[in-house]
Amino acid sequence: MNSNPKVIVVIPTLGKNLGRLGRAIESIRQFTSHTNLELLIIDNSYEANLNLGESVDEVYSPGINLGWVGSLEFVRRNFDFDFLWSFQDDMTILNDALSVLVHALQQNEDLGVVSPIMLRNGVIPARTRGGKFIDKSKMQIAHIPETDVYPHDFIEEDDLCFVSSSGALWRKESLDLISGFDLNLYPVNHVDVDACVRMIEKGWSVKIETGAHIEHEITGSTETLLSSFLYQRNKHFLISKSIEIEAKEIYPVNNFDSDFLYELSRRSTYIFLELSKFATEKIQELQSANLKLTNELEKQKITKSKPNADLRKF
Repeated sequence: MNSNPKVIVVIPTLGKNLGRLGRAIESIRQFTSHTNLELLIIDNSYEANLNLGESVDEVYSPGINLGWVGSLEFVRRNFDFDFLWSFQDDMTILNDALSVLVHALQQNEDLGVVSPIMLRNGVIPARTRGGKFIDKSKMQIAHIPETDVYPHDFIEEDDLCFVSSSGALWRKESLDLISGFDLNLYPVNHVDVDACVRMIEKGWSVKIETGAHIEHEITGSTETLLSSFLYQRNKHFLISKSIEIEAKEIYPVNNFDSDFLYELSRRSTYIFLELSKFATEKIQELQSANLKLTNELEKQKITKSKPNADLRKF
């Protein structure tokens, strides 16, 4: 067994909040004692000009938005490592989490992925760290933990179906055995569920490690409307996989010029995000207008009721 395994920490980002990204990087540098570590930023912004200096080992700018799943899968396919640490740009670590996660994988060679606990105001928030299936065919999940819980009261589960990918450490051997992350789940949502389920089917186990601590703002770059759509869309995709319906590519790739496909995909991924942002803003405008209308109606009711009240005095 390698006593000093190679770890790549990958942080995908759109680069919209450099302060937040900086805090994520700083926490890794501050708390991590593991030496065989490479910190890789995937710059998914359209501008692709992110400059972080010597705080990171490499910034890769694909020119298109690879999303969460594409960023992780790109690293799996193109980099040499033992363990992959999936890190979000709105996340920080609170202790030497990596050393704890590495130790867990080294101690159990059947463990495919291990995920830390998340702390907020001293407690682990409900539904944040993993889950078990109530009904796999319908993707009904009992999330772990069920309610907010203090770390010392957290009960580790032996029959987990998946763990959260935020801060998770993945064994490359187990990822390669399942052919990596499923790009049909682009750009995000249920990626961890799918990968863990396929690992377990191949004989691997998954675990939540209470000795590794993270903090996660959960304020990533995905718009609320888009996130809701992706949650439902990808959930139905996994249902189709669970009942063994072959997942078909919506858009088959023909023998087009690769540069042509690249330029087209570059534009389509950002139109996709811009449309979601536009729709979210319009919904917010409508909600604001509706609130104003509701308040105006309430004022009119009060105005109309006052004369009636005065008449009742006579």
